[in-house]
Amino acid sequence: MDAALRGPGGRGIQGSGRNNVRHCLERVRDAVRQWRAVKRDLEAGRAEENVWAFQSVASLRLSLLGLRERVADDLTAAERSSAVLAKATAHVARDLFAEVFDGLDANSRPVGTGSEPDVETVLDAELHKAEPAASGEKPTLDDLANRSTRRPCA
Repeated sequence: MDAALRGPGGRGIQGSGRNNVRHCLERVRDAVRQWRAVKRDLEAGRAEENVWAFQSVASLRLSLLGLRERVADDLTAAERSSAVLAKATAHVARDLFAEVFDGLDANSRPVGTGSEPDVETVLDAELHKAEPAASGEKPTLDDLANRSTRRPCA
């Protein structure tokens, strides 16, 4: 540090100036050490939180998968019921629970959803629904937004 702070005469800093520089560097060094310690503690805390969260989710997943047979039995019993509403509900619930349990099962593949429509195509369709302000005028997004805010809600 002395070599970098030497004046044009080649003499190093001496006396109280040297002590001030040394104390400043020590304070910076201590601040950096504290910062690194805090950062290390935060990272360790995050790692522990992640482990806890992973274990909780894994435990919940296994608990829910353990209920698969019981849910299937309850739905089978409801489907045998004489009440039409109970039968219909059980039929729909069976499909929904099959989807949920397949999603929780580690061996299942994720369900592929269809491709999403292009944003420009959707906006163009919405713009064509809007009435043009004047005949022959092409509607714009601002026109659509203005018309949609002026329409009363049903």
